[in-house]
Amino acid sequence: MILPKYTYLISNRAPSDPDNYIGPVTYQTAPNNNHRPYLSTPFKVVPSDAWNHALAADLETRYAGSSDVWDIAFYIHGYATSERYAQLGLESYGLLLSSVGFDRGILVGVSWPSNTWTYGNAQTNAATSKALLSACGQVVTRLRANIGRRPVRATIFCHSMGNYLLSMSLVNGATLPSIDSIFLLAADVDYALWDRTSASYPQGVAVAKAAGHVYVLYTPNDAVLGDSGWVNWVYRLGYYGAKSGAQLPKNVSQIDYSAWGNDPYCLDYVPYSYYNTLAGRGALVHSSSKFVPDLISLQNHALQNVPRSSLNVPAARDLARIVSLISLPWTPGKPVARKSAPATKGAGVKRGKG
Repeated sequence: MILPKYTYLISNRAPSDPDNYIGPVTYQTAPNNNHRPYLSTPFKVVPSDAWNHALAADLETRYAGSSDVWDIAFYIHGYATSERYAQLGLESYGLLLSSVGFDRGILVGVSWPSNTWTYGNAQTNAATSKALLSACGQVVTRLRANIGRRPVRATIFCHSMGNYLLSMSLVNGATLPSIDSIFLLAADVDYALWDRTSASYPQGVAVAKAAGHVYVLYTPNDAVLGDSGWVNWVYRLGYYGAKSGAQLPKNVSQIDYSAWGNDPYCLDYVPYSYYNTLAGRGALVHSSSKFVPDLISLQNHALQNVPRSSLNVPAARDLARIVSLISLPWTPGKPVARKSAPATKGAGVKRGKG
């Protein structure tokens, strides 16, 4: 696996207090090495023009001799994520995406102040991050304008409260060019997103309009989102799926990933530091869409719009164990024995109706 020359990140964290307050949008890079990526050197803030130029040059090198579409993707993390954990999460997710076929594209981290004193403060920061989301869109627009000879495929991955950032920022005026796919992973947003009678309906409309296809990955095994439902007094989309009776837009698909998002399956791949006493081991399920290779393979197949003929990815599973062990603080979970992969048909897919 050949890594990009740099790791790329866009942030709106205030330098004086990156956990709690929004600051100006900054563009950051960290040099990679293929022996110990991401962790050997700190991220540095660079001018936006230099950042965009380096990104385009990196893609040019990675796709040299290939006629493939260029892939650029963005990963928006969720609640209670420190600045360093945002960087580490980008590392692990990027490595695992590369291992299942996203090997030429580049994943850009989107870092925002979510490790706040309260859950409500994080929601406020998410809802007022339109400049950050618009900056991501400008990256795509610039690539497409400067690399006109080749199409650029853009994807956004949002995890947990990162989905609230996406949807509320769009409602509040953030601008994006045409995005090919958006993945709502363990979405900590109202499950009535596409219910016309719901106050959150504008968020659902904005998300559906922003992308060619929207994928909702949900499971009732996610104890974190189960608890969030009580905090917000409404079921969460990543826990329940879209509210029954709501008419999904034609470009929205829902995938119940309980076949992989369950306690025994996640114990093998999700770093046990993601465990918390409030949600128990269901907290591992909450992060499974970023660590379980079967789920990451599903995402890669979907964004490339290729048949999911097989989700059996043994090499990626081996890498996932290594990533979990070396990239994040780790307390071994149990059992350590691998369970056999569930059949492909284990994931139910529901598509929007016209």
